[in-house]
Amino acid sequence: MKTIEIHSIQSNFRIYIICRKSRLVSEIMLIAFTILLITIFFLQNSIAQDYMQWSLPKGAKKRIGKGGVESLRFSPDGNRLIVGSSIGFWIYDALSGDELDLIPVYQSNIIGVSPDARIYVEKNSDNTVSVRNLADGSVLSTLQGDIADIYYVRFNLEKNILVSDIGSEIHVWDLNTGEIRISIDLEADWISDVVMSPDGTRLASLSRTSEQSTLKLWDVSTGSHITTLSNFAWNYRGLMFAPNGNILLSKGSSSIQLWDLSTGKKTTSFSTQSSISRFAISPDGKTLATGGFGAPYLWDLASGTLKTELSGHFGFGITSVAFSPDGRTLVSGGYGGLFLWDVESGARKMAIANHSSSVNSITFSPDNKTLALGHLHKINLWDSVNFQLKSTLIGSDYTYNMSIDFSLDGSILASVIWGSISLWDVKIGVPIAVVRGYGSGIRGTRSGYRSIVFSPDGQLLAGANGDTTIHLLSGGRTYIGSLIGHTDSVTSIAFNNSGRFLASGSYDNTVRLWDVVEGTNISTFEGHTDVVNSVDISPDARYVASGSKDKSIIIWDVQSSNQKYILTGHTDEVHKVKFSPDGNTLVSGGGWDDATVRLWNVNTGEEIATLKGHTRGYTNIAFTSDGKTFATGSTDGTVILWDLAAFIDTEDIFTYRVEDVNRDGVVTIDDLILVATKFGQSGIGNSADVNSDGVIDVKDILLVAATLKNDNGAPSIYSFTPKSLSATDIQQWLNYAYQVNSNLPVYKTGIAVLEHLLTLLIPEKTALLPNYPNPFNPETWIPYQLAKDADVTIHIHSSEGQLIRSLQLGNQPAGNYTETNRAAHWDGNNDLGEPVASGIYYYTLKVGNVMDTRRMVIRK
Repeated sequence: MKTIEIHSIQSNFRIYIICRKSRLVSEIMLIAFTILLITIFFLQNSIAQDYMQWSLPKGAKKRIGKGGVESLRFSPDGNRLIVGSSIGFWIYDALSGDELDLIPVYQSNIIGVSPDARIYVEKNSDNTVSVRNLADGSVLSTLQGDIADIYYVRFNLEKNILVSDIGSEIHVWDLNTGEIRISIDLEADWISDVVMSPDGTRLASLSRTSEQSTLKLWDVSTGSHITTLSNFAWNYRGLMFAPNGNILLSKGSSSIQLWDLSTGKKTTSFSTQSSISRFAISPDGKTLATGGFGAPYLWDLASGTLKTELSGHFGFGITSVAFSPDGRTLVSGGYGGLFLWDVESGARKMAIANHSSSVNSITFSPDNKTLALGHLHKINLWDSVNFQLKSTLIGSDYTYNMSIDFSLDGSILASVIWGSISLWDVKIGVPIAVVRGYGSGIRGTRSGYRSIVFSPDGQLLAGANGDTTIHLLSGGRTYIGSLIGHTDSVTSIAFNNSGRFLASGSYDNTVRLWDVVEGTNISTFEGHTDVVNSVDISPDARYVASGSKDKSIIIWDVQSSNQKYILTGHTDEVHKVKFSPDGNTLVSGGGWDDATVRLWNVNTGEEIATLKGHTRGYTNIAFTSDGKTFATGSTDGTVILWDLAAFIDTEDIFTYRVEDVNRDGVVTIDDLILVATKFGQSGIGNSADVNSDGVIDVKDILLVAATLKNDNGAPSIYSFTPKSLSATDIQQWLNYAYQVNSNLPVYKTGIAVLEHLLTLLIPEKTALLPNYPNPFNPETWIPYQLAKDADVTIHIHSSEGQLIRSLQLGNQPAGNYTETNRAAHWDGNNDLGEPVASGIYYYTLKVGNVMDTRRMVIRK
C-alpha cells in the first residue's frame, strides 16, 4: 500500500488518497481521483477570489497586496511555486498562477528554506532556532549551541545537514536532531558567505580579516581545510556551487568568477555591467540568471556571454531568482512584482499580481470609491467597493510616491516624487503637470517636497518643503506664498475642515498652527524631544495630534496651546497619526520595529486597542469619509482595511455633534446662546466655531439653528426663557444672516428657525431696529418691535434735520416686524416721489410716548 498526497494547499484543506495493488481498486480510485481533481480545480478558482481574506486578524475586512517577494522555490515536480513574502508563504499553481494557500509566517525571522520548500528554519524571539515543517509549522528539531548571531542556513537534504557561520566559525548541524556535527574556526574578523556542494561533501567559505579576504574549500565530514582558492577576494559578495559540484561561482557587485575545483584555478571571469544582488544556475548548469537593480539577465555560463535581458520586470530591486526543475522557466521577484519567464525565448510567460513593495502613502478619494496606494515606482488605484485594481499610474523606476492626495472632485491626484509634485489626471492615468520644490520663495533655493495635502475646498495644495517652508499652490500649480517659521525641514502637514488653518510638524521637534489666509503662525507647540513625524487636526479644530520619533503622541488643546494628553505605548517612533471623521478616535502607526496600529480615545486619552496585522512598521493611515472603515498600509507591501466598529464600544465613546457647542449631548437653545455670547471672537480651537473657519459669526449661529429644526422640530417658546434670548438678538442675527451670500439649504433652514424664534418672542419693549441693508441703494427695510398695540409712524430726516419722508404704518399689534413682508419699507424717495441723494439720513419711530432714532446711509 502506498499513499499519494495531493496538495491543494488550501487553508485547512489537504486530500490524501490511499491506493492498493488491485486493478479494480485502482480503477475505482482513478475515477475518484479524477473527480477530486475536477473538484479541486473549481474549488481553487472559487477560493482564489477570497485570498484577500486569508489569515486576517480580528476586525480586518480585507487585505490588499501579498507583500514583497523575499524568496522563491519551485516544488520538486515544478507544479507549485512557493513564494516567501513579507507576510508569509504564498503557494501558487505554477502553470496558472492561481493562489492556493497562504501560510502566515513572519519572513523576517526566516533564515532558510529547503530546496524542495518542504522545511524552513526560523529564528524565534527567544533567540532559539527551530527547524519547521512548512505545511503545518510543527517543530522538527531545534539547533543546539550559541546561535544568537546566526542569520542564514544552507541545506543538504540528502545528508540531513545544515550549515551556517556564527562569528568566525562555520557550524554543521544534524537536520534531524539539531546537534552540531562539526565546527570550523576560520580565524577571521567576519564571514561573508558559506555554501555547501550539492553532494554535501565540501564547503566553500568567503571570509575577511583586516589584511586579506580569502576564498577557501573545506571537507564537511572532517572540517579539514582542502585548499585556498584566493587570498584576494575583496570584491566577492556571494558564492554558489554549480549543479555538478565541480564548479564554484563567486559574484562581485557586477561581475562573475568561475572556479574549477579539480584544479583550484579560476577559469572564467566576466562583467555583467549591472549590479548583482541575486543569482541562480539552471539545473543543467549551462545558464546563469542574475538580478539586481534592474532587469534579470540570462548568461551562457561557459562563455560568459549575455543570452538575453528579460525586459518588463518593472521597478528596481530583484530580491530572488529561481529556475524550475526542468530549467525551462525562470521566476524573478522583487520590488517591482513577481514574473515567470520562458528561458529559451526570454518572453514573459506570466505576471502574478499584487506582490508590491512598501506602501509609502495611502488615501481614499472623496467619494470613497477609490483607494490610492503609493508604491516604489507606481500608484495603484483600487476599487474600494469591489476590491479590483482599476488602474496603475507608472512613474520612473526610482520614484517613491511618499505622499499622495486627491483633489476635491477626485479627478486629480497629487503625488510627491523625488521632491517634486506630480499632478495626475486620474481618468486617463497620465501626469498633467509637475511642480518643482523651491526654497522660501518661488525663486529661492530649490529643495524637495516631503508632504502634500489639498485644502478641503480644493482651492489650495499645500506642500511641506525640505527647506523649512510650507508652500501654498493655487489649483495645485501656481505658487502664491509660503508659511515661514520652522527652523528645520517640515515633515507633515494637515488642514482643518474649513481649510483656513493648517498644522505642521518638523525636524525642529515643534508643531505649529498656521492661519493660511493671513499667512501667520498662530501657535507653536513644544513638548516633543525628537522629530515630529506626523500631525493631524481634529474635525472641530479643538485638538492637534502629533506623533514623534521620541515614541510619543501628544494631543494638544488648540485654544489653550497646552498638552491635553501624552499617549505612550509604541515601542518605536510614531510614524503616523490620524483622527477619525467624528474626532473621537485617534489612530496611530509605529515605525520600522513596531508594526502595531493603535487606537486611542480622544476624550479620555486611553488606549482602545492594539492591532497586529502587519509584519513591518512605518504604517500609513486613511479613513473613509463616513468613518466606518480605515485602511493601514505598511512597508510589508500590504494594506489592511479595518472595521472601526469592531474595536469601539459606542457606549464608551460618546459622539458629539459639532453643533452641540456645550457638549451636553443635545443641541438646544443653550448652544445657540453660547455661540452668540462669543460672537465676533476668534474661533480657532473654540467649540462655538461650529464650521471651524476661525471666526465665530452668523454662519455658526445658522448651523446650530438648523440643527434645532432637524433634531427637535420647530423650537417652541418653552425651549427658552425670554431673559435668555431676546428678539433684538435674533433680529440682529437675522440682519447678518440675510447678507450671507449662500444658497446652501442648511443656511436657509437656519434663517427660517431664527425667524420662527423671533415670532415666538414678545418684545420686552417697543424699539426701532437697524435697517437692512445699510448702506443701501435704492431701497431698505426698517424693522421694529412693539411691546403693545400702537399707531406707528416712521419719520425720515436729512442730516440737516429736514423732514424727507413720513411712513404712516397705522395701528399695529404687539410683535416683531422684522421680515421684509412686515418691516417698514422705504424706496429711497421723498414725499414727492423724487429719489434722494447719497448721504446720511436719520429715521425715527414714534409710538405713543416712545421715540427712537437711528442712522442709515444711502450710497449711490
